[in-house]
Amino acid sequence: MADPAPAALRARGLRALGALWGAPVSTAIMAVNVAVFAATAALGAGHDDTVLIRLGALERSHVWAGEPWRLLAAAFLHAGVFHLACNVAFGFPVCRLVERAVGGGRMLGLYLASALGGSAVSLLGQDGVSVGASGALFGLVGAVLALHLRALGGW
Repeated sequence: MADPAPAALRARGLRALGALWGAPVSTAIMAVNVAVFAATAALGAGHDDTVLIRLGALERSHVWAGEPWRLLAAAFLHAGVFHLACNVAFGFPVCRLVERAVGGGRMLGLYLASALGGSAVSLLGQDGVSVGASGALFGLVGAVLALHLRALGGW
């Protein structure tokens, strides 16, 4: 009798590939996050905040000095492997839900707008170096809640 484990693993792998192909914008966003992390790690970003700041981390004095691009760039930088892994592991399913509900273009717009909004709140709310996709992901969680509210007609 054949071992059912390889067939189950194959089926799980095919489902995972289907999830990736079924949400191309979500997959691309996560791939960009991983690629940016790999590039920043090669430059030594895991050992020194100055590298993250040089690459676009959110830091109040730089933004006030005329570098507003940091509001978006910081959302694609991460402060370590665990930080990246958590954002990708949590982010992909949420992005995928929103992408399937509203389409890739709208999901990308929501992601980028939420990243900007999250960075702005972070910039005003604390005076430290900030990186990560959490603001964008919290915005997408809000979108999921709004979509559920609309579909259900109430809580």
